[in-house]
Amino acid sequence: MPATWLSMMSESCSVARRNLDLWVVLILAAVGLGAQWLPLPVPVRLIGGLALVVLCPGYALTAALFPGRTPGWPERVVFSLGLSLAVAILGAVVFNTTIWGLQIGVWAGLFAGVTLCASLVAVWRRSKNAEETGPTATHQRRLSWAPWVLLAVAGSLTVGALTLGHTPSAPNAVVGYTLLWITPAGDANAPAVRLGLSSSEFATTHYRLKVTFDSRLFLDVTDITLAPGEKMERVIPLPAGQPVQVVEAVLYRQDDPGTVYRRVTLLRTPPTG
Repeated sequence: MPATWLSMMSESCSVARRNLDLWVVLILAAVGLGAQWLPLPVPVRLIGGLALVVLCPGYALTAALFPGRTPGWPERVVFSLGLSLAVAILGAVVFNTTIWGLQIGVWAGLFAGVTLCASLVAVWRRSKNAEETGPTATHQRRLSWAPWVLLAVAGSLTVGALTLGHTPSAPNAVVGYTLLWITPAGDANAPAVRLGLSSSEFATTHYRLKVTFDSRLFLDVTDITLAPGEKMERVIPLPAGQPVQVVEAVLYRQDDPGTVYRRVTLLRTPPTG
């Protein structure tokens, strides 16, 4: 029985030593995750957050990919940074399309989750490799061309994700709109109205605008062109000596000239004598 216990303790120590680097990575990931909610010192939060973003996911993924032939430190650093960057970019593309969006808590959960899952896979693969090749078979050596091809693929996926993230997608079942408004302007001696037009369409749009004073046509602009996000305002003086009670503006789109697109009406109070 003592020999059995000693054997089990020896095996447990061997497993702990074999996965010591993963324990360190998991602790750093836990600190980085807890730093989002716990009142930790600023240096601890900074180190934990930085490690959680640029080191932990990539290192755990590297350990999971190469359980039997550990890369040298230069290759390990390159793989860790590259894979962490790939996780960040791909995660941004995915979560940007969800209801959660790109929130800090979502980012922290993503990096911590990838680190934990990849570490568990790495522990399992290292244990399996040790059983097949013996406990002394794990050593550092320079990697062949195949891992570098894998890193190149990860880099290509990162570049593709960046390109996709910066390419606006076509709106789906979403239509643009245009705002039209009239507000009083001027004073009692020089009455006027302020007419405004703002485009939130998805393309440059051509309009026709008619303005009437008490049902009499005063202004007819046949071609107003506004780019998306562009607006125009114009102050229109009212006829002197002719009190106007109703000012109406009617807007048409040139691609559908027979349909009223927007209509606004301003009711003016007659001056009291």
